[in-house]
Amino acid sequence: MSLDVAAEIERRLGDERPQKLAVVQRLWSGYGSIERWRLSCGRTIIAKLVAPPRQSEHPRGWDSDFAHQRKLRSYQVELSCYQWLKQQSTRTRTAEVLAIASTADRTQHLLLLEDLRCSGFDCNVEHPTEQQLQQALAWLACWHAQFIGVTVTGLWPQGSYWHLATRPDEHARMSNLPLKHAASQLDRQLRQARHQTLLHGDAKIANFGFADSEAVAYDFQYVGSGIGVIDVAYLLGSALTDGELLSDSDRWLDYYFAQFAKRCRLRAVDSSPIEREWRQLYDVAVADFARFLDGWAPQHWKVNLAMQRACDRVLARL
Repeated sequence: MSLDVAAEIERRLGDERPQKLAVVQRLWSGYGSIERWRLSCGRTIIAKLVAPPRQSEHPRGWDSDFAHQRKLRSYQVELSCYQWLKQQSTRTRTAEVLAIASTADRTQHLLLLEDLRCSGFDCNVEHPTEQQLQQALAWLACWHAQFIGVTVTGLWPQGSYWHLATRPDEHARMSNLPLKHAASQLDRQLRQARHQTLLHGDAKIANFGFADSEAVAYDFQYVGSGIGVIDVAYLLGSALTDGELLSDSDRWLDYYFAQFAKRCRLRAVDSSPIEREWRQLYDVAVADFARFLDGWAPQHWKVNLAMQRACDRVLARL
């Protein structure tokens, strides 16, 4: 049984003449597509269709059953996250969910979402301006502050797509032996931190859209518990050059924590002990992502001097 996007739009939105305009992008490893559709009223919407292939097409060859099951689970988590968000009075901007559908066997899923482009957001930013990076960090600060201490059934027990428990094959292939041997200690420090929140889990700059006064985030496949600086480290690593990371990381971390403190005050939460703990673990978060990259794609452009220096600082403390 397969999901028919046009039929589901008609069934769930009551539109009898939806028109597929374009495939915006294919999902990772051939697991489906993101499409733009026009309704008969002229409004456009986004359809995210998850239809896993019989044979995965991972661009780096990670096609194990373990990896396949992780990806299937990630799309189920995304549905759970959007369903949960519909019930929250969150202050962070996300796409409006119009409808959700799944096949009976839960192997295919369809998300019908607001077309953020029509709502004034630029969702194709590769090199953010200072204002856009501020907006993305403010979004993360607000999200993290709102969900301190929150756990949600149906999401990942541990957020982010690269944490150690979900990447055993990559860990086995690591060539950086000091980092490989320290992997379990890094993971333990992150998991056992006292102050946990909900991570976005894939907070790269490509998963944000930007308008004049705010950012919007999407792709909620890896939402789960963790410390906020995991998202921050990942965002900065996706948005800044090596030189910018070396010179400006502290400034951007200060900006994030200023926004975080402001949002915590709205909830009468003392952000000071959280900030102290998370600042001390920022380099650990960077090193933990470096651990993943060393096994997954050691020549990746995100492997740079700033990352290596963070790893050196962390390893020297162990």
